[in-house]
Formats: sequence, structure tokens, C-alpha cells
Amino acid sequence: MGRFLKQGILSATMKRYVPLVLDTIALVALAVWLGGLAVCWLALAPAVQSTSANALPGAQVLFAETLRRFSSNAELCGVVLAALQWVLRRRYQDDRQLYIAD
Repeated sequence: MGRFLKQGILSATMKRYVPLVLDTIALVALAVWLGGLAVCWLALAPAVQSTSANALPGAQVLFAETLRRFSSNAELCGVVLAALQWVLRRRYQDDRQLYIAD
């Protein structure tokens, strides 16, 4: 009997903390995605535009390489966000009241 009680407590604990963990992961993925975009377009783009004519090819190569590396991270963050939203939608598909309560 005690074993079932422990499983029930564990199940209740998991039901309470799983959405919190999933939401936290989603927020981190969104922060990485938007933060990377902000760095690329608000910091690197003006730096490339303000470089001298002699250093322009090197700055453009640096900007292109940064965008190439960031694009894989942005795609990964987008996939993580879509997957987490799908999991959360499946969790609350039957009872919308739980979605509002969590």
C-alpha cells in the first residue's frame, strides 16, 4: 500500500512541476533566439556599416559567418518552441480549465 501512495505523490508532484519545467525551457529557447537576433541586427550590422572601406570585406565575412552559425541555433530554438507547445497543447487538450489554472 505504501508503494502506491509514494507513486501517487510522485505523480502529483510531476503533474505540478512538468509544466513549469517545460515553460522554463520554452522561455530560455525564446530568449536565446531573440537575444541572438538582437545581437546580430543591433550590434553587428551597425558595426559592419561603420567600418572603413579597407576593412569592409573582413567585416562582411565576419557578419556572414556569425549569421551562419546563429541560424542553426535559431532553427533549434524554433523546433524546441514548437515541440514544447505541442506537448503542452496535448496535455491540456481535454481540460482547458487546467490550462488556465497552470
